[in-house]
Amino acid sequence: MPGYPGRAYHQIHTRLMARNESASGTVRLGRGREVHLADVRTRVLFVGSRTDNIADGPAVAAGADVVPGARYAAADGLSHLGLVAGPRAAESQPGRRWTAS
Repeated sequence: MPGYPGRAYHQIHTRLMARNESASGTVRLGRGREVHLADVRTRVLFVGSRTDNIADGPAVAAGADVVPGARYAAADGLSHLGLVAGPRAAESQPGRRWTAS
């Protein structure tokens, strides 16, 4: 996954995708650190898309079942990066351009 350091990508892929730890309600961060999603006390909005090939909408929506008070919003038709940038990202910030470094 471009944009993530190798170790971070490996941890994200292994824990959240392969093991599906978020569905269990506990995400392990390593070295004995765990996040119990039932203990989250802030507003959480899960945004997903059925056309996201990395984390599809139904999988993301399941997060709202394990985080108290969380909501899910569908952004169907967008890709994984499209969920962050959107098709009109350049229009929302005139004069600003995303450049490759």
